[in-house]
Amino acid sequence: MVVLIIVIVVLLGLGLWAAYNGLVKKRNRTQEAWSEIDVELKRRHDLIPNLVSTVQGYAAHEGGIRGGYPGPGQRGHGRSDGRSGSNRPR
Repeated sequence: MVVLIIVIVVLLGLGLWAAYNGLVKKRNRTQEAWSEIDVELKRRHDLIPNLVSTVQGYAAHEGGIRGGYPGPGQRGHGRSDGRSGSNRPR
């Protein structure tokens, strides 16, 4: 009878030990996953100034290309006598 109680206590102790180790492993995996997310967010944050400068450079390039052309709403095309329509005879 005493042996049975000792075996039950030992098995219960092993079960608690295994459960604790499992919980510690899950906690460590969770912390590692959050750490990887933090690293990725910091990397993206570091890339934002490069993206902004690229967009500004592209906008300056587009402004230089479009600088010689009339924009929307400006009269830069059509007939020179002020009438609308094509130059073809009817």
